[in-house]
Amino acid sequence: MLRIHFTDADIRRTRVATGPDPLWEAVLSLTKLRSAHLPSHHAWWRRDATRVLGGARGWLDVLCGLVPPKGNFPDFLTPSAGDGTHWARLLDTPPTRVRGDLAAAYRNRAPSDWVRRLAADNQRTVLAETATALRLYTEQALAPMWDVVCHAVDVDRAWRAAALLEGGVDQLLAGLRPDIQWDGATLTCPYPVSHSIELGGRGITLLPSYFCSAVPTTLIDGDLAPVLVYPVAPVPGSNQIGGRLAKLLGETRSRVLSLLSVSCTTTQLAHRAGISLATASEHVKVLREAGLASSQRQGQSVVHTLTPHGRTLTSAGHQ
Repeated sequence: MLRIHFTDADIRRTRVATGPDPLWEAVLSLTKLRSAHLPSHHAWWRRDATRVLGGARGWLDVLCGLVPPKGNFPDFLTPSAGDGTHWARLLDTPPTRVRGDLAAAYRNRAPSDWVRRLAADNQRTVLAETATALRLYTEQALAPMWDVVCHAVDVDRAWRAAALLEGGVDQLLAGLRPDIQWDGATLTCPYPVSHSIELGGRGITLLPSYFCSAVPTTLIDGDLAPVLVYPVAPVPGSNQIGGRLAKLLGETRSRVLSLLSVSCTTTQLAHRAGISLATASEHVKVLREAGLASSQRQGQSVVHTLTPHGRTLTSAGHQ
């Protein structure tokens, strides 16, 4: 079992991530490439990803050597939020942290040749090659369906927001999943091993994930910024999101329209859609002028959302 112990300060500092984390999704999806049994929404992705990745044996073998089909993988592959991009934070991992994470992840199994190279003196070069492999994998295996990932996570975030508004953090934590138990001080859920985390006032980030398996997961090192990654429910028909709308609006604008089903700022929209701030702003402007989106200033940010006409159009496009 996994047990996460909260203080009053931790309850106040509990938050839900603003969207899917590309590196967590990449690493967790790698386990699905070699899983014996998959739910249907992962099976159709693996079918397409396997076809796309067919000729990528070199760098894909590198990643499979780091991320096993089941069990621990090194914490540094999923760096916590901070300054810079995910890739920059990965590349900035201190050598001592790399070696420590590798030792913890491979305590009970033999490391691959690539893991041994990472733990050696030339690890900066090898770490850069690892980041390149992850980037290539993300671009080829995840980018084509990133809108599906974002949509499923955004729907889950909307549920969590409703729970928070109705019953505060207590209701948010109590309603995460049927197999996650909350008693007002400790969050308990099934886990492959016995693992306990004392938050100690640091709070925790709840990270909804499309590629998370049947049970939640977290980092090995309890001293790192606490995070609980939990599975989201697939959205029926979401593998066809934007298919009809793309013919009308274009692929990127139809994806932006779908992502606005959950209100967000321009920065959040750009991150979820994988486009620049300027491009996101321009697409929102066009959708706003067409009466499909609206924008409202909240503090220092401008928040965008769909109008009733926009929601009707996206609902029709998802049928």
